[in-house]
Amino acid sequence: MNPPAADATDRPELIRSYVAIGDSITEGMEDDSGPGGTYRGFADRLAEHLGTLSPDFRYANLGVRGRRMQHIFGEQLDRALEWKPDLVTVLAGGNDVLRPGHDPDELAEHFEWGVRRLRDAGIRVVILAGHDTGWIPVLRLYRGRIAVF
Repeated sequence: MNPPAADATDRPELIRSYVAIGDSITEGMEDDSGPGGTYRGFADRLAEHLGTLSPDFRYANLGVRGRRMQHIFGEQLDRALEWKPDLVTVLAGGNDVLRPGHDPDELAEHFEWGVRRLRDAGIRVVILAGHDTGWIPVLRLYRGRIAVF
């Protein structure tokens, strides 16, 4: 059943610009469903959908494989804040958790600091979580760390 149509004043503001920050998952690695086997991850799919709603839609995917928290909430965050998009998606911390000696509380504080900067700038933020790595033999050892983070 469809809900009754909302008044224009009840509808969320149209998203005209979107920036994705993160690591390989944001970049689209491991999703070769694009034309000719090219990568096309969640950010590209979301941008494609949002672009159908606004003719002047702008999109940037800053995700890069291997990036750690310091990069995502460093240069990627700075660029996102500079561009002032309506929406930013954030997926960060996975590569940090795989490193020995990480402090999950410190990572969480850095993550919260970065999201707070985006929110304080008036940007809508969607936080994404990593996936369960229990099925990947090499990453199975890190499953507990990843779950805690």
